[in-house]
Amino acid sequence: MGNDNAYRDWRDEQLKAGERAKGGEPCQVCGEPVPARAHWKHRDRHVCSPSCNLTLNRRFNRRIERGEITRPPVFSPDPQGARPARAFRTLPAGSLFPYEIQGYSPKPGDVVERHGSVIAVHRAADLPDYAIPWQVRPHSGSSWQLEQVALSVHTQTGAAFYYLTDHTWTPTSLILGAFLGLKPLDDTFGPFEAEGGTWR
Repeated sequence: MGNDNAYRDWRDEQLKAGERAKGGEPCQVCGEPVPARAHWKHRDRHVCSPSCNLTLNRRFNRRIERGEITRPPVFSPDPQGARPARAFRTLPAGSLFPYEIQGYSPKPGDVVERHGSVIAVHRAADLPDYAIPWQVRPHSGSSWQLEQVALSVHTQTGAAFYYLTDHTWTPTSLILGAFLGLKPLDDTFGPFEAEGGTWR
């Protein structure tokens, strides 16, 4: 973590495809034409849709994790040291900030409640073997170990979001995916149906 704006600026520069697309140029992910009215960032990156933009970002993240691209020196370690697991709640209306927070991110063992929606954070290595999606398991050519993987489980639906962490259990840029049980969700950040409702 650290200087988020500096990191985003660096990342945007890395993902630019040269000149901004005017419309009709091939998407560098799927080859379809980039629409003339696409979001300016998509036109800068020569991608045709939010889905292709997400794919481009994931490819970039994997190159970083493999060491093919060096991050700029804008990161600082998480300021919170080792601590017991805790709950982070939504604060009463009128509070200066609406949520309890500590450091950069929740750690394994923590529970986070946001407006009645609850997630629990776990280490993937603590799960039974049969409960871990095959896409999350390290495989030949992967750049991670299961001991580095954390997941946030939505307690109401069982949906789980898997991500790679550093030695302080702070999330890195590598997202391994969102799953409902062992089934991957089509869009990691999109809505999904579960328990009679629509969730994101």
